[in-house]
Amino acid sequence: ERGAAVRDVYKDRYKGVAVCFTILARLIAGKYVAIGVMPLYGDPALERAYSVAVELLKQFPVPDVIAYPKLGRATTALLEVLLARPNIDLVPLDDAAYEHVMRVCVEAFDHAETAVSSSACGVIDAVLTAAIEGEESEIAKLVRARAADVTTYLLRAMLNIVLFEDRPNDWSFSRPLFCLILLDTQFALQYTSQIVQYQPPERREELINALKDLLSSTEFVLTTTNRDRFTQALTQYRREVAAKNLILMVPTSQTLGAPVDIMASAGAIAADEGEAAMAD
Repeated sequence: ERGAAVRDVYKDRYKGVAVCFTILARLIAGKYVAIGVMPLYGDPALERAYSVAVELLKQFPVPDVIAYPKLGRATTALLEVLLARPNIDLVPLDDAAYEHVMRVCVEAFDHAETAVSSSACGVIDAVLTAAIEGEESEIAKLVRARAADVTTYLLRAMLNIVLFEDRPNDWSFSRPLFCLILLDTQFALQYTSQIVQYQPPERREELINALKDLLSSTEFVLTTTNRDRFTQALTQYRREVAAKNLILMVPTSQTLGAPVDIMASAGAIAADEGEAAMAD
């Protein structure tokens, strides 16, 4: 009942939502629904189900994905099948829904279960891949329209994880990160360059070399080969950081320094910094 007091949020609200999400996810994943046939016959049942699922998702606050693990598990499982091909073309994603879905996925990165964070990565990868491959599709227009805020938000979140944290599912993070760098290479270079400037001087040269190897490992064009090369390069980056015991400091938006050109030679950058220090 609307307006009634809620004693237990999960039991009174989210449990039913999680059950509905799980049922719909299994119906779609199990191919029990004739996705391609229903629209041809003008049957609105599938479209209504997708619309209700999206509206339900928009109703709960993003932090609740972590606060209620079962809800987070059901949500990412549904989104993973709902936003995969060919379903994504049938899902009514408006501007607000797209942003909410992306924020839910980023919140799910810190879920207690690794499988949930991997599912969240899969959702982002599916949406961005569809946007890149279908340049004139509705999802592509939506992604381009929110590039200045949502895409950069996702890039920051993913780069902070892959560069500073050692996760067991780096492979899952590498796939959407490749798409994000492809969509906004300039911001990716700018942000990683600012991260370098935030590190103590004695760590910068090694970090520059590691980042340069990562970002120049492949051409950022959407092919399976390029994706795999980037994933391998990310694995190599993690090994180098661990082998050199390179403890990095995580910057905040207030502490980011001026960018440096990490694609230039690390030695030249170190020399420039030395000259600047002598001038001071």
